[in-house]
Amino acid sequence: MLTVAPDERERYLLETSRVDSQRPPAWGKIKLMEREVKSGKWDWVVWADCDTYFMNMSITVESVLFTYAGREESGELTLDPEVHMIVSEDSAMLNTGIFFVKGTRWAEQLFERVWGRDFGRNDEIVKINLRGSHSKQWDDWTQSHSKQWDDWTQSHSKQWDDWSSSQSHSKQWDNWSRNPSKEGQDDELMEASVDDRSQEGQKASFRRDVFGQKSYSEEAAAFGSGSSAASSKPLKEGKGLAAKSKPLKEGQGSAAESKPSKEGTPPLRAGRVCVDYHQTLQLNQETFIRPMWRDSILALKKAGWEVCIVSFVTPNNREERLQEIWGQLGEAKLTSEIKGLWTCKDRSGPNGKTRLAQELGCKAIIDDAPEILAEALEAGLVVFPITTKRERHEALKKAGVTVYRDLPSASEALLCRMIDPKDL
Repeated sequence: MLTVAPDERERYLLETSRVDSQRPPAWGKIKLMEREVKSGKWDWVVWADCDTYFMNMSITVESVLFTYAGREESGELTLDPEVHMIVSEDSAMLNTGIFFVKGTRWAEQLFERVWGRDFGRNDEIVKINLRGSHSKQWDDWTQSHSKQWDDWTQSHSKQWDDWSSSQSHSKQWDNWSRNPSKEGQDDELMEASVDDRSQEGQKASFRRDVFGQKSYSEEAAAFGSGSSAASSKPLKEGKGLAAKSKPLKEGQGSAAESKPSKEGTPPLRAGRVCVDYHQTLQLNQETFIRPMWRDSILALKKAGWEVCIVSFVTPNNREERLQEIWGQLGEAKLTSEIKGLWTCKDRSGPNGKTRLAQELGCKAIIDDAPEILAEALEAGLVVFPITTKRERHEALKKAGVTVYRDLPSASEALLCRMIDPKDL
């Protein structure tokens, strides 16, 4: 167990003895978590199975809490006092490998009701313990006591539903996601003037050498103009930028399928990666970057990747949008962690994101736009599609590409692709 104290210090607690000889070992987590919650020492208690494997060591407990239990108040991100528990969406509930609970009476009652009454030697549980494997014991136990569980879930169903209906568990997300009037605003924030063609031949970028001045340079759209150290010669329109890449993985997957490179497939080597901004690094109408999303960028940098933030922005609001994005990156303290910020005036084609990403020397791209991803895949970039409320990337799935629910899971998958199976 990992505990978070009021003084913000974290402590690791390891239990090696069996908690209750009358129940399967898996039940021990209920009693152990109840014990630590009732101690009153901790703000939050995190359960982790002994075989839990942490892929990204840069993600902090605090970032998880603020990502899934955070809300914005007066421009500051705070923890929602109404969130008492954070658990994965794998339907395993308390039988999952890792979950978070706040040190509140609500959590105490949860564990008390789930544990139920203790049993003596003559109870049915003794007979159950004499049979089969631990998995069968668990199944028999849950079946024979399903009414107790059902009574608890029914009496608390409304409270649970109110809490779990929001994927991020924050009121801000909850209010936004239930408002159908905002449907259609959730992908490209600045699409309103997409038909504006008044300004041609420009793209803007923030450079590492001018980060402190928050200035940007405008360059000709031709890719031979030296807009980056890795600039390439202009490519003829209508021709492929590179050989068609193979699917990342077979079948359709999810974030939970992050695996090392397949045998025979060379692992990815650190280089430059193109990361989209809206709906990838920054979500919906939020004016800040979530902590875990920020940590994903830091994890990529720590692994040797140079992160290029590239956003599709229409020409007539380019400067305003650049300043807005740059300000949000600054508030997240990311301006010194990325290679730079660039914009493109079109999603695809000669002035699109794939052409710019290739010019910058990127070998991978993380984005939510299917048009951009399809072109990038055709160009030979390794693609990591992000799903949104409106876009599930069914075409890419059929092509064998794994899609991801968010930037943290996509960045984790990218890091896994750097692992050579021969080293395992």
